[in-house]
Amino acid sequence: MKAFIHLKAKLYYSYFFNFVLKLSKLKTTLCFLLVFIALRGMAQDPLQEGYDMLEVGNFTNAELFFSKHLNSNGKTVRICHARAVGLGGRKEEALDLFIDLADDYQQDVEVELNLAEAYLWNSEAPPAISLYEEILKEDPNNFVANLGLGNALALKKQYGPALESIERAFSLDATNPSVLASYTSISTAMAYDLYKRGRYSQAKLFIDKVIAIDPNNTEAINISSLISEDAKTTIQANYLRSTDQGDNNVEDKQFFLSYQLLERHRLGVSASVRNTSESSGASASQQGITLSDKIKLGRKLMMNLGVGITASRTMDSVVERLRYSASMEYQPNDRLYSRIGYGNEIHNYTVGLIESNILMNHYSWAVNYMFTPKLGTYFNVVYTDQSDDNQRQLLYGSIYYSPMTKPLVRVGINYNILGFSAQKDNYFSPDKYQFGETFVLLSNEESPHMFKYKFQIGYGVQQVGHQEYQAISRVEALFGLDFKNGLALRVKYLKNNTAAATAVGEYNFQQGMLSLGYKF
Repeated sequence: MKAFIHLKAKLYYSYFFNFVLKLSKLKTTLCFLLVFIALRGMAQDPLQEGYDMLEVGNFTNAELFFSKHLNSNGKTVRICHARAVGLGGRKEEALDLFIDLADDYQQDVEVELNLAEAYLWNSEAPPAISLYEEILKEDPNNFVANLGLGNALALKKQYGPALESIERAFSLDATNPSVLASYTSISTAMAYDLYKRGRYSQAKLFIDKVIAIDPNNTEAINISSLISEDAKTTIQANYLRSTDQGDNNVEDKQFFLSYQLLERHRLGVSASVRNTSESSGASASQQGITLSDKIKLGRKLMMNLGVGITASRTMDSVVERLRYSASMEYQPNDRLYSRIGYGNEIHNYTVGLIESNILMNHYSWAVNYMFTPKLGTYFNVVYTDQSDDNQRQLLYGSIYYSPMTKPLVRVGINYNILGFSAQKDNYFSPDKYQFGETFVLLSNEESPHMFKYKFQIGYGVQQVGHQEYQAISRVEALFGLDFKNGLALRVKYLKNNTAAATAVGEYNFQQGMLSLGYKF
């Protein structure tokens, strides 16, 4: 056990802090269980009913019960009453009660242990540390004090000493069922933290030890599956066909490979061939290849880097351009996600645009914020600087509500406004364009089921420049199959009549896609 605790200890300091905070919110703690067992052994029958209430977590009734016996002014009654108050949610009041107890019973170990824990309930680490250290001077093998000291040190972010204290606690009593439960709960949370940081091999080592101790630990099994899934190599091939009212026909073939070559680094290779044609006989194509790297910089931060080359081919020439992309993703918690990035691409919607070889440099910032687990909002701001001396500003906003998550049911409102600094004849570039729509989404793409689907419809209005408002609509449908051997098939159809759907401002854009993927 000792070697296990020491393994890469410095890598999981942040887990320990989160675990301690979690412990402070539990209705009962290991410290309480051990102290309670000691108190119960000394208990008299008249107090048995109150002990039972504490043991099952009935803190409100336990507080009432022990308050009726406070006149006896016994230490045991006052400890149990104060614990019922604190574990029932009134942590500051419980701390005051234990401070009074400590004044009346100075240097009493049972009282000091409870007082130290009450300090931890209130996130006051320094006085708890002092109490635990005083107890351990007299009794270095006090299990509760060693475990409590570890918790207190972790609250103060002194992670190295905290781990040493936890290790001593486990060495003193590693077979106790409650200790074992805490122990496995700690290697599980630690494994998940390492997994989020991209430390897959170390996370797998921790989680395998948990499963060896507790083969039926559902949480550990799920984390093991996440680790294995993220470490898989992914291959995907897409075939797309699109048309619009402006007589543009596009055929796009795409290939993606994603490989976990190094820990924290997921390397990718993508290649594409895009052919564009018109009924007049004019045609052009683009071929591109890109290398990418997704880097997990920590539990909350990820960097994406990419470099590639695109060759634009027309009847008269071949032009090659380098392309770059870089972005940072930040997710401090489940409620907030933010992304800032840069990327460039070659305008390629029509034959004429491919011939013009316009390079677009996009600078973007996106944020998604969940007000509640069901209500959220998304914003995306993009500034584009083009090689033809034109600039575009775009703002997209959405607010949505999800009454169900399995399957996902979502309704919301989208709004988009964009404008160009100069109006060009060869692509859609109004000085002002805006649309608003309501939408409904139904999807089970995140479910474990073999059959996958996604349906989305939107309806609203748009305005180009100062023209009259026009009705718009869009329909999206996706069907898929995920086979147990890692093979995945997707079929998608999209129809959209917003002017922004095409680079020429034509309506009735539609696209079909066939995708085949494999994970191994």
